[in-house]
Amino acid sequence: MGKNKENIGDILIKAMDYLNNGKFKDSIVYWEKALALNAKNPTAWVMMGQAYEGLANWSKAIECYDKVLAINPQHQSAQWFKEIALEKLNPPKKVERDERLPSKGVLSPLADKVLDAYLVEKTKEYLDDFVKTEEGKNFMQKAKSYWDQIPYEMKETIRLIHEVPDPSERADLLKLYRESVAAQRTADTLFVYERLALHLTNNEFVWNMFVNATIKYKMDPTKCLEMLNGALKGNPKDHLKWGLLGLLDLALGKLKDALDCFNKQLELEPDNLDPYSRISMVYELENNIPKSIEYLEKYVKAFPNDSLAQKDLEKLRRRK
Repeated sequence: MGKNKENIGDILIKAMDYLNNGKFKDSIVYWEKALALNAKNPTAWVMMGQAYEGLANWSKAIECYDKVLAINPQHQSAQWFKEIALEKLNPPKKVERDERLPSKGVLSPLADKVLDAYLVEKTKEYLDDFVKTEEGKNFMQKAKSYWDQIPYEMKETIRLIHEVPDPSERADLLKLYRESVAAQRTADTLFVYERLALHLTNNEFVWNMFVNATIKYKMDPTKCLEMLNGALKGNPKDHLKWGLLGLLDLALGKLKDALDCFNKQLELEPDNLDPYSRISMVYELENNIPKSIEYLEKYVKAFPNDSLAQKDLEKLRRRK
């Protein structure tokens, strides 16, 4: 009889697996089993709330988050998810919003894993004594593996979305990003970085992703150029944005403008030798091979372990 009895570790693992695969009703059954063994497990309540959200049962989700807040009134994830659920249950009067922000829709299992993994990472500090047991350690290791398997860019984007001050926009952007990743909708991904760049004006990661995504996916650069020029008008000494504007100009074939931007970046930050390789690229495209070699040699001297730059330099020397 003891062999048939599920231990808490197995129950939690099954509950998480069902949740991650979009089987919300089955997940709820197992979260309830876990709570029957320990009714003060905040993570189980939060996760069950997420399962109810998957069923669009906002009232039950709020009840779950209230259970957590009764245990720990400062539980940040429960506060945040309750805030979103309340908005879904009692939506505010509609205001004019960008049409690319979604207002409804069912999340894919893959997209759910992104938030579930984030939730595990954020709420592990609130776990009860269970995590001190061997079963608890094994469970946490399995649960955390979801988060560890996610690429750095995705984790950092999720973290930064949570810094958006408006709760409604924060929820919409998180949903849009999750769906864009699952469906590989590059235009939506780019829009997420556009909005983050508006809120996090000095965040290097956001601006790098915004500009590089615009270039990589050959998206309309109008908005990106407008925002970069606007940011530089406000802070003309921002060397990072001069470099990014140069990259965008380079991708658009505006070689003179790109060269001006990279030189400006060097002027503002003479110790940063990265622009040398970019200046070399501009001169190569202008077929000014001696100048291209001159700047790439400076770069290679500073970064002798850059094998790609070494190969590019060898090719340029053969063209001289």
